[in-house]
Amino acid sequence: MLMQTYDTIRTMQVLQLAVARGFGRWTGGSVRFERAERLVAKFDELYAVNPTRAQDMRLRRAGHARSRLVLLPEIQSLQFSWWLLVSAGTGPVTKLEKLLDGTDRRQRITLRDWELLRIPKRQAKEAPSWTWQLPEKEFRDRLAHACAVATHDSAHQAQALIAAMAKWPGFHGISEQRREIQEAMAKARRGVGRRDPLELPPYAPWPRLLELQGHGVPLAIAIERMRLAVGA
Repeated sequence: MLMQTYDTIRTMQVLQLAVARGFGRWTGGSVRFERAERLVAKFDELYAVNPTRAQDMRLRRAGHARSRLVLLPEIQSLQFSWWLLVSAGTGPVTKLEKLLDGTDRRQRITLRDWELLRIPKRQAKEAPSWTWQLPEKEFRDRLAHACAVATHDSAHQAQALIAAMAKWPGFHGISEQRREIQEAMAKARRGVGRRDPLELPPYAPWPRLLELQGHGVPLAIAIERMRLAVGA
């Protein structure tokens, strides 16, 4: 079975798109690279995580749960993080797996520092949309730390922190949090009377979907890279 893996940003996008398309239930974990192919084969045999279009259509018409498997190579730890995403309906996956509800704020899909959440509708007929953000407590902790750094005599450390935020993923929710932190830093520095104001970057452009085709790495190649890393 051909299973594609992607870099972190594209993996976040794959998860976001899948949940937006109805695959809102999930479970996840990590697996060492030597066992990754067995895990994929097991899930495909049990839950058809890589169905053909015809198979997927039959499951949908029958009201059965459909499944998708997403893998992220973690080269440093020689493992793969994985997410099993499940649509509405019933089937073997709902009986054999303990699934979380990604629409529940206490059970959101997470990837490293970020969580996937649903954006409230602005209009009654608007379709729900999804984005990535820092969890609320983590955001508040970072906000407080950043404002404290901004009040230091020298602006060097605060500017370095602002520059580091440029590496954050460009999803809309993350961009809004980054802007809120940076504007709070500038306000905190002005509030203590520092004469050298912080230089804030321009607003980031609205993020666009990244191309997936041609940017994936087959699972077998990702595994081989880890195998070579062990032997290096």
